[in-house]
Amino acid sequence: MFEQVLKNERLREAAGRLQPGATVQLAGVWGSSAALAAAALGRIARAPVLFVAPHLDDADEVADDVEVFTGSAAQLFPAWEVDIGTDHVNDEIAGERIRLCNLLATPEAKRAEPVDFMVSSVMALLQPVPSMETLTASKLSLVRGGEMEIDALVAWLVDAGFEHVEQVDAQGEFARRGGIVDVFPLGVAMAVRTEFFGDRIESIRRFDLDTQRSTDEVDAYDLVGFAAGRDTDPADLVPLSAYLPKETIVCISEPSEAADLAAELYRRLRDDLAQSQGVSDAASALRQPEEIFDALRRFAVVEMFAFTPKSAGETIALGIRSLERVSVNTPQALEELGELSEAADVWVYCENPAEQKRFGELLETSHPQLAGRLRTAIGHVHCGFYWPDERLVAVGHHEIFRRYSRVRRIRRLRAGRPIESLLDLRAGDYVVHVAHGIAKFQGLKEIKRDGYSEEFLTLRFAGGALLHVPASRINLVQKYVGSRKSRPSLSRLGGTQWSNQKRRAAEATCDLAAEMLSVQALRAATEGLSFPAETDWQKQFAGEFIYSETEDQIVAIRQIDADMFASVPMDRLLCGDVGYGKT
Repeated sequence: MFEQVLKNERLREAAGRLQPGATVQLAGVWGSSAALAAAALGRIARAPVLFVAPHLDDADEVADDVEVFTGSAAQLFPAWEVDIGTDHVNDEIAGERIRLCNLLATPEAKRAEPVDFMVSSVMALLQPVPSMETLTASKLSLVRGGEMEIDALVAWLVDAGFEHVEQVDAQGEFARRGGIVDVFPLGVAMAVRTEFFGDRIESIRRFDLDTQRSTDEVDAYDLVGFAAGRDTDPADLVPLSAYLPKETIVCISEPSEAADLAAELYRRLRDDLAQSQGVSDAASALRQPEEIFDALRRFAVVEMFAFTPKSAGETIALGIRSLERVSVNTPQALEELGELSEAADVWVYCENPAEQKRFGELLETSHPQLAGRLRTAIGHVHCGFYWPDERLVAVGHHEIFRRYSRVRRIRRLRAGRPIESLLDLRAGDYVVHVAHGIAKFQGLKEIKRDGYSEEFLTLRFAGGALLHVPASRINLVQKYVGSRKSRPSLSRLGGTQWSNQKRRAAEATCDLAAEMLSVQALRAATEGLSFPAETDWQKQFAGEFIYSETEDQIVAIRQIDADMFASVPMDRLLCGDVGYGKT
């Protein structure tokens, strides 16, 4: 399909008009055809493309469409999704933003992966990135066989904002064990392990954090300072456009709507930031929408419209249409596709092979006349279209069968380690003292007592009361575990509230334990319904699931299966946020 579109005369005409500072308008661009047309323009002009989508979900969908149509992944420039005032900039998001900047700043021949197609939401563009000079200054190159003192590497990591821990567990951490230094940089999936022999780098390996085993060895590795991703001085921040090559093609879908949305987002975010505390400078130094769009206008710009704009100049009409009848119901959808297949090639995109197979079987059974005329492929196309000039129809399986079409980008989560030392506590953290309740950790203080000095943890309770706990009794203090979006009330030092809460909790726990023991004993003595093993149709049904399961979902599914196969009554509660796949 993509190779066919590359020959389209109107797209080639548009590509011929592209030049820095000029704007080309394309009308009749509907649904997922915007991603297809943008990718084709980039390939024809042999230039990188930045696609500006209105919302965060729209950016995800464009990236998916490009991958399906071209077979190449798009680079997604994410936005910080912060709960202003109660949360902090997500370090993983900051890492992904820095990763793209680092790719753009690297000569094309030396890039670890191509940057042919980039997608950004309007919000992401309003949020700045470190300047190229700041990014370059925050890099350190490790070369296998090169000379470097291990103490110099550790000192650089500390200055660059990395946290020294016993074992790396999250981005922005490093650990040293003898002649080995482990670092988990920003924007990468795997940590890197550097082994020294004296003042010489013996090896550089990526390794898996769960197994602690090395996966591959590299000759060189560039570390990017952690602070560059989250704590950069506002004076050293620039918009993403500062990194774009001069030949970049900027595609903006419905530009007037994008500009209005940028203005509204800017107003709301500035109002929130004015009332917030603890938000990094990088998050608060928002760019003016006019500055962002003026900077983008220096490149070759392609404005895309579903309908011909009123103020159209020399607009190039692609004539792409929507598939209105497809969204009504399944019988009418198949009827519409049958009529279209007489004049065009119809592609139906299924989420997975099982869904593709089932769709073929359905056509052979209920619509045999269509079985040989509709083509199927694997992928998620979020909004179908009909391109008469190219005799081309593309539609998602979910549109035909009215299934949910939202696809989540899943980030793998790892379980954290329990608190083991004072290194896990930072000033301002909420903690729980087992005897006195909830307090705020103020830091460490050295106090002289009986002729010798000892370090104490200073805890602040309600009313400003302070309690000094010897560092040797850190086992009495635990980190507060609760909702990150709320601040707990501090306990009153010396009061009876905390002891009463603990007593009531202990009594309630004993009552609950007794009740649970009674119920479980009764269940164990009762014979339940044991379901047979999965049948072929169940496996086929599960195979057609249109979402990507998370690791926790897969574990829950297996445990529920085991419960249903067992001969005892099932007793399980499945918990999860709204929209995260419990059903």
